[in-house]
Amino acid sequence: DGNSFGYRDIDGSKVHKALREKYGEEGYKEGDVIGFYINLPEGGSYAPKPPHLVWYKGQRYVRAPDAKEEPPKVVPGSEISFFKNGVCQGVAFKDLFGGRYYPAASMYTLPNQPNCVVKFNFGPDFECFPEELGGRSLPRPMVEVPYHGFDNQVENGVASEKKQ
Repeated sequence: DGNSFGYRDIDGSKVHKALREKYGEEGYKEGDVIGFYINLPEGGSYAPKPPHLVWYKGQRYVRAPDAKEEPPKVVPGSEISFFKNGVCQGVAFKDLFGGRYYPAASMYTLPNQPNCVVKFNFGPDFECFPEELGGRSLPRPMVEVPYHGFDNQVENGVASEKKQ
């Protein structure tokens, strides 16, 4: 997927468009804290227009995009870096397209292995704050990042439809 960016546990490789590439010195394991840093300077001005939502028979649908819609634009100075236990593994990806990015985790276990668990921490109290940012902008916790929903608002972490 051209809009997915990953960091693999087994060998520390980075993944984009289903292709793995050498990245970290080594992988990570249970108990390691992985930090994800994304910087989209002035990214809002590069973001695609929100989809046009229409109601039809009581359901909300996204109208087909306009054929004249511009392709996504690269955000100058944008980057994704990963941190392992507070240590930067280097810039993994740069020159990202403007848009919305959503965190996710993917885990695989064999049937005879116990289930695994991932815990996300969006701040403001981080477990392993980066030891060195290497000139990067100070990370902001996700609770401080403005939410740009589509006809929704977020109150106390719960999305609800805007009252018109």
